[in-house]
Amino acid sequence: IIEYSLVYGEPIGMKVYSARVQVMAVHKGASELNWLGRFVPVDPESADQVAELLIQAYQGMTAAITAYVKTS
Repeated sequence: IIEYSLVYGEPIGMKVYSARVQVMAVHKGASELNWLGRFVPVDPESADQVAELLIQAYQGMTAAITAYVKTS
């Protein structure tokens, strides 16, 4: 499990942000990443937009981790 949180700034419109990623074994030779993110948007009206950007970020990070593991 890796956990991280926003220390300063307001990236993609968030004033509070924390996340956790966990690697879980699915079966022999296979695993999956589970992401859990919590945030408070700077503008409450933008919560859906921020959530979509986070989903895209998690997908990108998952792809990068998967590519790294496959080449290691």
